[in-house]
Amino acid sequence: MIKLIALDTDGTLLNSQGQIQSSSKEAIAKALARGVKVVLCSGRPIAGLAPYMNELGITGQDQYAVTLNGAISRRASGEIMTSDLIA
Repeated sequence: MIKLIALDTDGTLLNSQGQIQSSSKEAIAKALARGVKVVLCSGRPIAGLAPYMNELGITGQDQYAVTLNGAISRRASGEIMTSDLIA
């Protein structure tokens, strides 16, 4: 059983117009309905991922995002879980 799917955003989940294809939305909705964690991963900060997470229904305390090229992992609610920033 698949428990987690991690997806790169730019150039993978998002097309060249910065949009998510309807087939991807449908597949992600099915995965979420089955209890699969869908994690968006990006070099963007959370503000750059939030609109896509909301569009896909990736919300709450038990969904996640990896931002800033892996430097920060967060709950979809915004809470930082891990941070490894260079000072």
